[in-house]
Amino acid sequence: MAEDLSLRRAWLAASVLILMAAAAPGCSPATQAKYVFVFIGDGMGPAQRAAAEIYLSGPQEPNQPPRLRTLVMNSFPVHGAARSSSADSLTTDSGAAATAIATGHKVPNAAISMDSESGRKLTTIAEIAKERGWRVGIVSSSSINDATPAAFYAHQPTRGNLYDIAWELVDSRFDYFAGAGPFGVTPEVDKGRASPILEANQRGVQIVRDRESLLAVRPGTGKVWARLMGSDGNNPSFAEMDRPVTQPSLADLTRKGIELLDNSKGFFLMVEGGNIDGTGHSHDAASSVRETLALDQAVAEAMEFYERHPRETLIIVTADHETGGMGLGAPGGSLFFLQERLSRQKGSMKIFADKVVEWRQRNATFEEAVPAIKEFYGLEEIPRHQEALLAAAYAESMKEPNLRTKDATYVALYSNLDPLSAACVNYVSRRAGIGWTTYGHTAVPLPVSAIGVGSEQFTGYYENTELFRRILAVMVPARSPR
Repeated sequence: MAEDLSLRRAWLAASVLILMAAAAPGCSPATQAKYVFVFIGDGMGPAQRAAAEIYLSGPQEPNQPPRLRTLVMNSFPVHGAARSSSADSLTTDSGAAATAIATGHKVPNAAISMDSESGRKLTTIAEIAKERGWRVGIVSSSSINDATPAAFYAHQPTRGNLYDIAWELVDSRFDYFAGAGPFGVTPEVDKGRASPILEANQRGVQIVRDRESLLAVRPGTGKVWARLMGSDGNNPSFAEMDRPVTQPSLADLTRKGIELLDNSKGFFLMVEGGNIDGTGHSHDAASSVRETLALDQAVAEAMEFYERHPRETLIIVTADHETGGMGLGAPGGSLFFLQERLSRQKGSMKIFADKVVEWRQRNATFEEAVPAIKEFYGLEEIPRHQEALLAAAYAESMKEPNLRTKDATYVALYSNLDPLSAACVNYVSRRAGIGWTTYGHTAVPLPVSAIGVGSEQFTGYYENTELFRRILAVMVPARSPR
């Protein structure tokens, strides 16, 4: 499987060079696109992309030249960088950042495509595409009413209005939605309020809930909502490394979106790798690389479409912000062993944290837990000084959360995470040569990669609001009135 993927990536990279040559001066390439893809890695900064590339490349030999493979997104011919500050902070949240990309306006953190002072709804690039007669799809590996996808179809003063955002999804004229959740929309939370999900079904929206039913959907069936379930049936999202085989991958969702949206007038498809952010908040490096690779596999699906329509397609890959302050080359480990050490981890930090809760409930000792810790994280031996740190974290985890010692040292070590889980993933990160500076977002400038019609506009260094303006400038004009 891994060999097949590597061959496919090599083929795609070679295809990029061929298509670039075809678009050279004298070939008169089209100047406007009618198929636009926007990929957003939530929390994906330069280090996340580089770490995923190292992981993809496999084990390296110390003191030998690195043998690196290239992510599909990194193989694009055009690269730039965008600043991500919001209207009220140097460090943005997803709501403000996605609004900037979707509307070209800076708003305060937490706002969703709305001017917070006037209450005016800000028109999004996806809404413009729909007005121009295009089909529109919104895809996320996270909750479909979370901040980033919501900014393309909803208008709210705060991202916390999850119920209202879900209703805006139902009322949207868009053609294809795919994502987990939605957050905050369950019988327990609604407490007698009308269900947006039931209403969508009653309006004739085809709702699918697993990979098999998604693959069975055919073009021409009307609006489709792929409403995915978490691995435990309740959690609205799941990590890629925990994804059950019954649930589609982000690449599956993207491929089906292309199939359903494809038409002669044009389409706009936004795809979010939504769980990269959570891996930064938790310092779960093993999950981070897998989430980034999952997004890259979705980008590969768009590349296959591009190869069939090179003179009509634009693909953009960027991020809303970086999360975690990931750095490569941390002391105490080696990037040469990044793939080997991260690949041993059996599941995401959330899965491990569930195990810790079980240990607390039955008063298990640290000595009882150590073999399971080694097994889950692929640790043959734990140095004595590191075992002492894990033991201290375990002692905190065995307390009820409201009784833990949450002083400044505690917060710096564990943030609001389960202490033992946080201590374990930080240790695994260090062994792989990865360091973290924060459990929150950072103001790191974000990579922008582009290929296709008008891609040359995305070079340089600019505000994230420029992404909206430059994409809009490349989109085909509005359809002529009848």
